[in-house]
Amino acid sequence: MLHCDFAVRRGNFALQFKAAIAPGITALWGESGAGKTTALRVLAGLESAEGAVTVTGAKPVVGYAPQGARLFPHLNVLDNLRFGAKRVPAAQQWCDENEIIAALGLGDWLTRKPHELSGGQQQRVALGRALLNHSKVLLLDEPFSALDNTTRQQLGAWLKGWVQRHAVTCVLVSHARDEVLQLADEVIWLADGIVQQQTCALTMAANWRGPFADHQACAVLPAQIDHQRVECGLVAAQCAGAELWLAADAQHRERVRLLIHARDVALSRDRLSQASIQNAMPVEVDEWRTLDSSSVLLRLRAGEHVLWAQITERALRQLQLQAGDKLFALIKAVAMVRND
Repeated sequence: MLHCDFAVRRGNFALQFKAAIAPGITALWGESGAGKTTALRVLAGLESAEGAVTVTGAKPVVGYAPQGARLFPHLNVLDNLRFGAKRVPAAQQWCDENEIIAALGLGDWLTRKPHELSGGQQQRVALGRALLNHSKVLLLDEPFSALDNTTRQQLGAWLKGWVQRHAVTCVLVSHARDEVLQLADEVIWLADGIVQQQTCALTMAANWRGPFADHQACAVLPAQIDHQRVECGLVAAQCAGAELWLAADAQHRERVRLLIHARDVALSRDRLSQASIQNAMPVEVDEWRTLDSSSVLLRLRAGEHVLWAQITERALRQLQLQAGDKLFALIKAVAMVRND
């Protein structure tokens, strides 16, 4: 557990950071200049601050992967990976080096020097070096930014499971919204150098006054998979009181979290049983706001959960929508499934 209460003042910039960070993945979110990287550097002991950072249940050393790989150019991949472990007594080393090397796909590169690797490969080595610091506190600054989307998702899912299994306290900085909502247990929202809110990812994603209620709004909903019902590569799931059909999960998970983008949600007063769209979720109109000259963002109630829909102003008028109206949310694509 990290207990943070510190301030940084540098020229015209000021950061006031107060938070309690539990085991699991906590994401720092905010616009550029909000203080995310500065906060991470203070936690890593690389930048001074007024106040204190205390750690419960962990030794003070941390695993830190900064922006950019920053590998030691004179060392090969294996020696870079083992660099932090040299300072840790053997009795306190708990990470499985072979598991991490295999998970990050580093096995064929161990004898190479950093200049022989691509940017994405270097980033994987930097992440592995941070993990192999054998610390229960892990600080990651844009750890997947140089990777392609498929690799990002695969490594993100593995990292999430690894953090859960070993009860690691991980603080993640990322500018990729889907990545944050896919991986984070909690989100700390920073704006103007101040912690505006700290809450679970599902609550933050549904916050009408939060940082995610915009053109890229995305609902985060838990779902229960019924693996007994599979048709044409799709599997049935119960989500927010409705049945959805999703792409079958190769990992055969039962509880998943779904990310549903507002731009992928259409609205209808009828179920449209003859349409190609497979999913029709009953919802109730809560409220809406104008996004730009042509589109609006609607907040919809789906049982106890929130779903977003981005539609045109013209569609809003044609449907004559009012708060409290009962509709069907038509969902053509559901993306980003992960362990819940």
